Amino acid sequence: MDRKIQNEVKAKTRSFYRSVRARTTFAAVLVVSLALFLAGVVLLRNTLDAFDQAAMNLARTELGTVSIMLHSRDILNPLPAPRGDLGVQIIDSQGRVVASTGNFSGLGPITKIPPAQGAVNLTYTPPASNLHRRFVRDSNGVIVGAAVPVSSEGLSIVKFSSGATPDIGLPERSETPVLTTKKEIGPAAGNQKLASAKVYVFVWASLASREQSINAIETSLFVVFPLLVILVGLIVWFVTGLALSPVEKIRSEVSDISGSNLHRRVFVPQTKDEIAALAFTMNAMLDRIEVSTERQRQFVSDASHELRSPISSIRAELEVALLHPEATDIPQSLNAALDEAQRMQRIVADLLTLAKLDEKVIRPSLESVDLDEIISAEARRVRIHNQKIVDATRVSAARVRADRDQIIRVIRNLLENAARHSRSTISIGLRTIDYHGEASVELRIGDDGPGIAPEMREKVFERFHRVDEDRARISGGSGLGLSIVAALVELHQGTIEVSAEPAELGGAEFILHLPIDPDFADLDVESIQQIHT
Repeated sequence: MDRKIQNEVKAKTRSFYRSVRARTTFAAVLVVSLALFLAGVVLLRNTLDAFDQAAMNLARTELGTVSIMLHSRDILNPLPAPRGDLGVQIIDSQGRVVASTGNFSGLGPITKIPPAQGAVNLTYTPPASNLHRRFVRDSNGVIVGAAVPVSSEGLSIVKFSSGATPDIGLPERSETPVLTTKKEIGPAAGNQKLASAKVYVFVWASLASREQSINAIETSLFVVFPLLVILVGLIVWFVTGLALSPVEKIRSEVSDISGSNLHRRVFVPQTKDEIAALAFTMNAMLDRIEVSTERQRQFVSDASHELRSPISSIRAELEVALLHPEATDIPQSLNAALDEAQRMQRIVADLLTLAKLDEKVIRPSLESVDLDEIISAEARRVRIHNQKIVDATRVSAARVRADRDQIIRVIRNLLENAARHSRSTISIGLRTIDYHGEASVELRIGDDGPGIAPEMREKVFERFHRVDEDRARISGGSGLGLSIVAALVELHQGTIEVSAEPAELGGAEFILHLPIDPDFADLDVESIQQIHT
């Protein structure tokens, strides 16, 4: 391929962002990124829920323990703290701290009494840098507590409403966890006997471990996920490039194939995939192009040779007449030139017909045609013009749907071909048969000539092919008659072939099959003959 054309092809088709490799990599990276993002969101959400549930369960357990102590009317101040991440305050109805765990010593009531339903009202506000409020809901979606940092160590609190502790077994229940005692007392050190009074129990559970775990997970996600996306992109880029490398090789080889080297073929990879199938199909296409181009070259060469012969004859006759007029029989020279001109005209007409058939320009005008009538007329013509004996006794009535003029040309060309090669006699047979499961008309035309060799039976339908070159030229054959017959028969969805067995007369026999007229397909031969008569 010309270098300029190659550059134009690359400029129009080679774009990085539009390449299959880039688009495939981008799509893979996009899908993996979305999948990892959704997985990260689900992971964080599940982790948060798990830590919240663990904190709620821990706070419920501690609340149950304190409730048992209150039922016994004995309470320690400070309250025993089984874990350092738990804090408890017992507040009376006057808002005074009755008792608390050691980690809350010295702190006043952190929430107002009575607390509002479904919310936490904190009187203690942590520094802004530690403020991180998070509400906690139960399985029914009701807010049962909230968590905020209350110290630099990340101590968080969880407050439960009445819906969170239905299994404590309190003697009375109100809007928040409430225990009723016989007397009201204030906070004091050591063991205390609670008087009859209403008190509120609050339990705080630290969420510091949750925050640390979430921070660790987020850090891992921000580091691992981008690296994983980059790794996927590199792998897809490499694998796609490896898979498409044969395509680039095929493209490069095809770009170097031109009319002068149609024998070349593209590389077929051994992968047995779609690319290998593409290469195999492209090679098959190049085979057809090479055969077609070779036929075209041969056709042009033969046409030039065929046309040069009558032109040379006409020129020779005219030159002799001009150089030696006194010794030239002018009428005879003119007749010879006219014969050559007519022969050249036939060749040109046949070439135009074949060109139109190749371009699918000629379309048959279908009608019901009586083949026996056409055969009778053409047989009479051969008897008169060619002085041959034509035996048509085996011609039966048959009708097909075809273009009348084109079928006449098919039969005329076959009979003229038989007349050129026969010694004296031509036989014609016509009948209706079952051909490959379909009702068809079979026409057989044989002669008593030398016949056709087995290796030549297919070639006789090629253009400018002659079994007997000199004899065909003398008789006026163009070498295109049987090629036109084959093309017209194919146009009518029929078949034509040379019989593998010699004709009854000893020469060649051509067998033509055409679909029968559907209106007469169910009639037998006798019925068709009665219709004709």
